[in-house]
Amino acid sequence: MKEKESATFIFLRNSKFLIIFFINKRKIIIVDKLIKELNIKKDLENEMNEIKFKLSEKDKYSIVSFEVNNAIIPEVLVSLNPPKVNPTKGVVLSGRAPIWFYCYLTHYYHPTRFIATYDPRIGGAIIVESHVQDYKPGDIIKIDINEL
Repeated sequence: MKEKESATFIFLRNSKFLIIFFINKRKIIIVDKLIKELNIKKDLENEMNEIKFKLSEKDKYSIVSFEVNNAIIPEVLVSLNPPKVNPTKGVVLSGRAPIWFYCYLTHYYHPTRFIATYDPRIGGAIIVESHVQDYKPGDIIKIDINEL
């Protein structure tokens, strides 16, 4: 009569990866396909998280434009370093990114006079937050696309 083989699976998980160890007859075998997928995912994360900022100063506001290569993942916020601006002026945000990225930048630049987001369909920046009476949410600051 053939003896049944027993195997044990161990799952190790952190915020980014799940690794499965397969233990059988005193050998530890890491599931090869999963590891290859994890390595590919790690390479993609390094490629995906590239964000380039550009800062342009105007009299009453700073334009913070950014370029996101490919897609980005939320973990990028942990190490994100947006440019510093003069808090006595407003900030105009410009670039293509997920809504959560804009929310993060809005919170980051909260201490400034106002925050606006550039919309090319309108040809200007829409005030979304303000600490001064001169600028109210919904107001539009006309900006030439060449200024970005």
